[in-house]
Amino acid sequence: MIRQLTNPNFYYMLLLDTALVLLAHFAAYMLRFEFYMDQGQWRQCLTGLLLMIPVKLLFFYFFGLYRGMWRFTSLVDLKKVFTAVAASSLVITAIIAFLFRFQGFPRSVFFIDFILTLLFIGGIRVGVRLALNRGSVMAEGFRSNDKNKKRVIILGAGYTGEKVVREMIDSPVMKMKPVAFLDDDSDKPGKSIHGVPVKGSIGDIGKFDDEFDEILIAIPSVKGDQMRKIVSVCEKTGKRFRSMPNIGELIGGRVSVKAIRDVKFE
Repeated sequence: MIRQLTNPNFYYMLLLDTALVLLAHFAAYMLRFEFYMDQGQWRQCLTGLLLMIPVKLLFFYFFGLYRGMWRFTSLVDLKKVFTAVAASSLVITAIIAFLFRFQGFPRSVFFIDFILTLLFIGGIRVGVRLALNRGSVMAEGFRSNDKNKKRVIILGAGYTGEKVVREMIDSPVMKMKPVAFLDDDSDKPGKSIHGVPVKGSIGDIGKFDDEFDEILIAIPSVKGDQMRKIVSVCEKTGKRFRSMPNIGELIGGRVSVKAIRDVKFE
């Protein structure tokens, strides 16, 4: 706790969240009263802020919103944001009901404030992650003229394939750009993972020869005859092909996604 309180970044985050809470509450009143408020409504708005800011920031702190690094914001962090915003909104609503019986306080304002606070607090964290991960596919906007990266087509749109693409997005040092998935599951073509489309089955790889420089086999569980068929399909393209480690090794942390290796026929 002492280390966190002596970190300047903590106060930057606190200041930004304070501004967003203020903006959300002000916007909630403006939307509720169609962008016109009389003197009494302005007074209610300011009275609400005196409660909103300290209570919400206190909940944000105790729910751990300032422990994480925004550049690595994940679904777990967004779940914390939702829980903190929901809990603080319920407590504030209960306090207003107890102290004022909602007299002069429109109930709809609290619901609008909850939605806007959730969008602002969660949105700023996602925005910072997208802005700082300059190597991401989303940040680059699928720039086709990026000559420094190899265009990679990934065989297997499963858990391993998803992890591969995520690492390529977050680690520009890999110098790889995922351009497409191929998967034999008939339900997957037409869908996408992290913005990378699933374009067809593995047997269709010849149709995309001009779109990729290298093939990555992200089906570590495949064995025997099925692997030989995949290798045969890859050889026909004349492109280099490599495979991923077993998913158990990835989950166990024994190797990284970066440990891509050439296919061993044995």
